[in-house]
Amino acid sequence: MMHRAILTVAVLGLAAGAAWADDDEGPSPLRTALYELDQMRDGRNTSYDKVEAGAQRLLKEYTKPEEHGKIYFTLASVYAQSAGNQAEPRAKAIQWCKKALEFPLDIKSQQRMCTYLGDSISVSLPIANSRGEGWPALRREAVVPYLRGLKALLPYDLPNEPITPPEPPAKIGRMIADPADAEHQKRVEEYERQIEALRKIRFTNDLIECREIQTRQIAGLYFKTPASDELVALDELETIARDVLQDDKAVANLIATVKAIEHEREQKRAARAATTRPAP
Repeated sequence: MMHRAILTVAVLGLAAGAAWADDDEGPSPLRTALYELDQMRDGRNTSYDKVEAGAQRLLKEYTKPEEHGKIYFTLASVYAQSAGNQAEPRAKAIQWCKKALEFPLDIKSQQRMCTYLGDSISVSLPIANSRGEGWPALRREAVVPYLRGLKALLPYDLPNEPITPPEPPAKIGRMIADPADAEHQKRVEEYERQIEALRKIRFTNDLIECREIQTRQIAGLYFKTPASDELVALDELETIARDVLQDDKAVANLIATVKAIEHEREQKRAARAATTRPAP
């Protein structure tokens, strides 16, 4: 599971150096400061003391709840992307992800925090013990942030599949509408309408990818083991999902998707086994 935090950034197309996930905002002193804070990431060599000190300065300088959300988001991201298997930084990633989620975040930043939180919890046990004693309790704790991420997406009523976006409209030479030139004004308005429609499609597709990430992370916690022909504790997942999602249709879709993902894995395992099986 160590790859998951990196996978999240790559799949969403979010640059690792981005200060937060909402890229619609323009430059600002806070955004610049958060970018500089994020650039202090250096894997296991990250100077966490300097990162914490920088974040604390920003928290004193910027006091709005949404500003604190962005600061804690960046702090949590630095830890989550740098901690690896280091216990103390991983615990800090959990702490700051939870803190960031207490503040207003744009939906994509919220999704990333939920994923980082689940990932950070699920790798808290040593790798050698990750499927041994203590794993069921850890699994039950780790699945909740992923489910909360899915719950936050429910109001968007996302389609099942990504939307194929149209080609961007051709730029027009003069973007300022001229009331005296009705035809040109119509072209400007149509151009702006198409750009806005394209933006909405891209936003929707981003959220669909968020949903896929959360779902696959959940499936990774509830996969088949060599000792069992059944998905691990799928009834447990359904019980927790009902409690968190509070939506029967969403729960049914989740369980069906987890089963489909496991079926896909089985087919891949069978294909690999067939290609490596020695000839008689």
